[in-house]
Amino acid sequence: MAATVFATVGGNEVLGRIFPKLNRTANSGIFSVSLEQFTVLQQVDGSVRLSIAGLNHKVLVTRVAESEFTAVSEVCTHSGCAIGNYDVANKRFQCPCHGSRFAADGSVLRGPAPRSLDSYPVQFDVAANMVHLEIAGISAAPDEQGAAAYLAPIAINNGTATVRYGLAAPAQVSITIWTVAGQKVLVPVEQTQEAGEHTAVIAVGQLPAGNYLCRIQTSDGFSAAEKFVVGW
Repeated sequence: MAATVFATVGGNEVLGRIFPKLNRTANSGIFSVSLEQFTVLQQVDGSVRLSIAGLNHKVLVTRVAESEFTAVSEVCTHSGCAIGNYDVANKRFQCPCHGSRFAADGSVLRGPAPRSLDSYPVQFDVAANMVHLEIAGISAAPDEQGAAAYLAPIAINNGTATVRYGLAAPAQVSITIWTVAGQKVLVPVEQTQEAGEHTAVIAVGQLPAGNYLCRIQTSDGFSAAEKFVVGW
C-alpha cells in the first residue's frame, strides 16, 4: 500500500510516493523513501519536505553526509510555525516567524526556540538505495487507517497563500483568515465540498505584514488552524 506524499525542493513541489509498513512491536510506521524517486537526496545537503498521511505536519529529510540522513518535524518549537527549507550555504533551517535556527538534526542553533525540533529515527539501506523513517504513533499504513480530515501547513508565494486540506466525508467547509490578535480578515471558502483532498489559493498580498492564522471548520466537527506569515 502506498501513501501519497509531496516533496518540496527549492520551492518546486513534486508528487511522489513512499511505501509504509507496520512495525507492530513498536507501534510505529516505517516509511521508505527511494533515492531514485527523490533524486535531490542523492547528493549531500539535499533536502525534501514530506507530507505523510497520518501526520498533521510535514517531515524534513536531509542528507548530511554520504551515509547519514536526518529527519525532523517542520514545526518550530517556539510558536509552532513551519520552518523554512534547508539553507545549504549556512547548514541550517530557519523559522520565518521569529528567527529561530536549527541544525539539520534539529538541534537549536539560535533561539528563541526552547528545544530541538522533534526528530525521527533514520536508517540508510545502501543496497536498496532507500532511507527508512520510523514514526511513532502510526500503527498502521494510511490505507488501513481510513481517510482522515487534515489541514496542511500554509505555503506562501508571491502574495498568495496555498491552503491544502482533506475531508473525511462531504461537509460544509468554512475557511477563515485571522490576525493573531483575533480579528477575522478574510473568508475565502464557505461552501459544501466532497470528501477528499482540496486546495484553495488565497490572495493575501494586500494584508499588512505580520503573523496570521488560517482556520478550517466543517459541519461534521473537524477544526484546525495553521500559522503563516505575510510580507516578511
